[in-house]
Amino acid sequence: MEDISDIDYADAGVSLIAQNKVNARIKQGLNDLGLNAEGSFGGAVDISHLKGEDSVPIGIICASLLRGKTPEEMGQNVTQLAFNQIKEGTTPIALLDYCAGPDMNEWFPSFAIAIAKEGLLEHDVPTIGGESAEMPGTYKPGQQDAYVSLLFNGNQGTTVDLAKLIKNMDRPLLCGSTDGTGTKTRIVKDPRDIIYHGSNDLGAIGVKPVAFSLYVAGNVEKGALEEIVAKSQKICDTLGIKALDPYVMVKSDEYNSGQVDIAGTVIGVIDEKNMITGEDVKANDVIIGFATDCLMTNGYSLARKYLEMIGEPEVGDLTHEAITRELSKSHIPYTDILFGNEKSEGILSKYQGQIKATAHITGGGQSDNIKRMIPEGLLADVQREILPLPPIVRHFRKHGADMEAMYEAFNMGVGFTITVSPDIADEVVKYVNDNFRHSVEGVDRQAAVIGGISKN
Repeated sequence: MEDISDIDYADAGVSLIAQNKVNARIKQGLNDLGLNAEGSFGGAVDISHLKGEDSVPIGIICASLLRGKTPEEMGQNVTQLAFNQIKEGTTPIALLDYCAGPDMNEWFPSFAIAIAKEGLLEHDVPTIGGESAEMPGTYKPGQQDAYVSLLFNGNQGTTVDLAKLIKNMDRPLLCGSTDGTGTKTRIVKDPRDIIYHGSNDLGAIGVKPVAFSLYVAGNVEKGALEEIVAKSQKICDTLGIKALDPYVMVKSDEYNSGQVDIAGTVIGVIDEKNMITGEDVKANDVIIGFATDCLMTNGYSLARKYLEMIGEPEVGDLTHEAITRELSKSHIPYTDILFGNEKSEGILSKYQGQIKATAHITGGGQSDNIKRMIPEGLLADVQREILPLPPIVRHFRKHGADMEAMYEAFNMGVGFTITVSPDIADEVVKYVNDNFRHSVEGVDRQAAVIGGISKN
């Protein structure tokens, strides 16, 4: 066994500093175009002009093309490819983009900004979000993969009808979130991860998911990718959301042998006045956490690095089988807690207007995600280990992993948070535990007060 006490995310090939620099460049580039990039991975566009229509079919065209001498040229080409697929009578509404590669570099912001420019300047269509992923081991050196999701209104391919949902809204916003499952696909290729991940992301702004478009590509047989598509469609049926047309492609030039990326775009609609923004958060408000017993979809590069250095399990350790089982657990869904299920009302309607902020704990851990929803001048004070650490995290701690490095990369047992006034905190905790804690089979989603808001 090697010493893992000084190993962090960067040692595993993932630089959060580089990621933050890339995101900052992309945000600045989009802001320079007059686009709001605060949501980063997702955003919204006003569709008030569609109110009153008998039918409002919304679909997604996905395009992926990496031909070009520069990232700017590639971004223009892939965006144009998406718009070229728009048929007569179909109206493009918004763009989202996704790009991934073995390391973070200038290619990512240049590519993403080129997509936004092409969409806005040539087609008057805004980019409302995007995501980039650093995935060492998945891609061949110097290679990347990327796609554009073009949201449209019209009867083209598979669509979801929003007419009834937006009929009584004052200002309906079409919202979308795009992301991928990262290097978790090197362990398990489960589309539940990206569907739950994207749905939680939308839920974090108060939006109930209504449809999902899958992107799956890799250096495997086409049949293996089609199996993922079939699983995705079944999951969507179970969740009651529409499975839109998927994008499926074998890409042997970009991916290492046997490697796959599973990504996608989730969409929903909300009346602007009901969107959760965090602007009403005040000092002394309370942060409630919902538990997770797994890594969900983040930190897998660091987890594999730890396991490689720890080596063979010792007596009393998790066995190889147990480790594989822990790392294969799917992303935890929290949208039923927010929006309800067949048995219980969701907290967003039961406590309407009182859920001030939320956070889906993904890349960057608790600190990076919770602070996104806290107004300037306030701080989130979060206590550690109020909710149990996942078994795999306890395994790493036992073998000497640095807690700060793990808090930077892992969710550390907290999958989702909400912020409420102190006068309802205990009631909300009890309601969630009574109605949702064990409502997902095999998962303990305990709710607990884990911190509070203070002045900076």
